[in-house]
Amino acid sequence: PAGLTAATGMDALTHSLEGLASPVANLFSDAHCMMSAQAIERFLPRAVENGKDMEARSQMLAAACMAVNGYLAAFNATPVHNFAHAFGAMYHIPHGDANAALLPIVMESLIDFYAPNAERLAQGLNLPANGKSGLDLMDEVIAKIRDLQQQVGCAIDFKRWNVTAQYMEQIIMAVSSDPVAVMYPLAPEKIQEIALKVIG
Repeated sequence: PAGLTAATGMDALTHSLEGLASPVANLFSDAHCMMSAQAIERFLPRAVENGKDMEARSQMLAAACMAVNGYLAAFNATPVHNFAHAFGAMYHIPHGDANAALLPIVMESLIDFYAPNAERLAQGLNLPANGKSGLDLMDEVIAKIRDLQQQVGCAIDFKRWNVTAQYMEQIIMAVSSDPVAVMYPLAPEKIQEIALKVIG
């Protein structure tokens, strides 16, 4: 189904981009994350549009495999996955849908973390830098991800899972206590900011 393809493709893209932004990115992780991100940007819309497009599907299969290899080779700060784990555990949101909705929101909210790698992230999304860097280029990176969300019709928030701010204290605890949080701890106020955006 197109919805499943979109979610799993955006999950793979999250692996790629978090690998590119990792503080411990390396030659091996870059090779896998850069190539996979570029392939996903090109072929995910095609795979969603036409499930019988064998070229798009085979390219996505290879890209998803490369993406997780690269992600694990650069495993360190991974804030998008941190939130996805927590919301998935609390509300049974499928992991791909969670990452799909969270990716641009977390990047926007933690812009200072991602900005030093703006040019690498742009390259991963097949975006020309046009002389821009840092915060200016990150605006285009985030806009590109949101455009891709629209193209593939993936989740952009958690409305369909009936997540509410009523349990914010528990959400903050879930994000803070997720095992990957130790690599990039977030203040409760920042967790709440991101949670409110993704709740929708």
